[in-house]
Amino acid sequence: MTRAFLIGLLGLIGCGAPLGAPAQADPSARLEALAEQVLIASGADPRAPPLDSFARGSLATALKSALPDATSEWQSVIDAAVEEEIKFEGDDYFKKNVDLYASRFTEAELQDMLTFYNSPGGKALVAQLPAITAARTKFKWQLGPAITRMVKAVCEKEACAGR
Repeated sequence: MTRAFLIGLLGLIGCGAPLGAPAQADPSARLEALAEQVLIASGADPRAPPLDSFARGSLATALKSALPDATSEWQSVIDAAVEEEIKFEGDDYFKKNVDLYASRFTEAELQDMLTFYNSPGGKALVAQLPAITAARTKFKWQLGPAITRMVKAVCEKEACAGR
């Protein structure tokens, strides 16, 4: 049954909105719908091909380690189980992100984000984000030796005297 039908039925029996009254949109439902659009437009949908491919690869690697004796006959069973788990986890993770965005941002903020991600600049950012993320990850790996050098430099200036 549709929501409008139920509201009309409740109005007939004296509950809820009167018959014929326009149904008010649930503000949280509007926020969730906008949050979904923002996540999809921003490339943060875990069900999108690049993220989905990463999850599949990670799961396949883990399964090969956990099931080293699996024969080729089991591969179709394993593939089907992977498909089911990827879909469930992707949908669950997406829903958690939708809830997070809907609880942290106002409708106006979500609309601004959506406008940005649908703009040429927003689309360019989304297209370049995988390469930017890979480069930033590389920078993080390089940070360890840099911190070691900084600690050594500070200690050489006698800031660590006696230690």
